[in-house]
Order: sequence, then structure tokens, then C-alpha cells
Amino acid sequence: MNIIIVDDHPLFRIGTKMAIQRGLHTVVGEAANATALRQLLNDTTPDLILLDIILGNGPSGVDIARQLKADKPEIKILVLSIDTSLNTIKELLEIGIDGFVSKNAPDDEVLQAIDAVSNGQPYFGTDIDRIVQAVMTTQQLKNDLFSEREQEIIRAICQGGSNKDIAQKTNISLRTVETHKTNIFRKIGITNSVDLVLYAIKNGIVTI
Repeated sequence: MNIIIVDDHPLFRIGTKMAIQRGLHTVVGEAANATALRQLLNDTTPDLILLDIILGNGPSGVDIARQLKADKPEIKILVLSIDTSLNTIKELLEIGIDGFVSKNAPDDEVLQAIDAVSNGQPYFGTDIDRIVQAVMTTQQLKNDLFSEREQEIIRAICQGGSNKDIAQKTNISLRTVETHKTNIFRKIGITNSVDLVLYAIKNGIVTI
């Protein structure tokens, strides 16, 4: 992956760049704010932008993510931030980011997130587990809409589980997990796991 790091702390950018390079990815640019990022994007189009939310003066990372999804939807956005507030998470999900990792996460998890996003798999992992599930109570799902197995898979998706993780956890085949996910998506008219997490929050499937 060709990656641009957007963070206003130079030392953090240095450490993040070193971690990314250990994962055999390439950092093609660094920016401290929206203006610097726009200048970089005039010369290069990265595969992924690793984006902080709190950037000091100027537009926030949320503003940048919204503009990127409107102007350059082909660029994947992985948020790496200390701001894990509920309102921020909801807003980023609505924008359609591809993943979120807390700055408290170890380097290995950041690399895991980059690899997942590069393969088209939204990544929230322990972040969505800590931010959402650790402070939520699960309500009774609509039994007339989802089967018991589908309910189990929805909970696993909201915890950030990949198809492989869910298959191992539920002792069913990967193909069966994919079939269940297709059915779940069809029932509520969505196309991806990020939309499912947002749907679950908005419709009271999980309460924060």
C-alpha cells in the first residue's frame, strides 16, 4: 500500500512511518493539516490515508475524511486517533471510513488494520470492541427479522470480527458465514459491515 500519514505531531509521524515500513508498505507523504494534504494529493494518489482526528488549527480529521470520500472515494481511510468519543465514531461511520484504530493500539494492530483495509475488509477490531461493546448493553434483536444464528453473526461483526474469525468462533464454515452475511445485508438493504454497525447502533440493536 502507498500511504500518506496525516498527523500534526512530527514525532508520532516518524514512529508510525517506521512501523508502516516494517509492514512492507510505503509512506509516500506526510501532512500536518488539510492544506498540506491537499498539496500532496496534487502530486500523488495514495491507496490509503492514515488519518488523525485532532489536528490543531484548521479542518479536523472528520472534515478531511468527509471531503476525501466526496472527492476521492477510491482512497481508503484508516483513522488512527486518540479521539474515541461516541459522537466521533458515529460521524465517521456515517462518512464511510474504512477502519479505526486507537493511538493506544500496538504497532502490530495498526499493520493488521492496514492489511485488512487493503484487502477490502473494514477494520475496527479491538477498537470497536473497546469503544462500543465495552460500554454497550445488547438489546433483544428483532426475532421476526433475524434468525438466532444471524443475531450471533451480527454481534460478532459489531465486535470487529472478520469472516474467518466469525467462522472459527461459531464453528461454521467460511462459506456459511458469507451466506449469512449476504442474507443479513439483503434484509436491511446494505452492502457492507460498516453500514451494519451503523444500522445496529441507529436501530437500537446495540445501545451505547
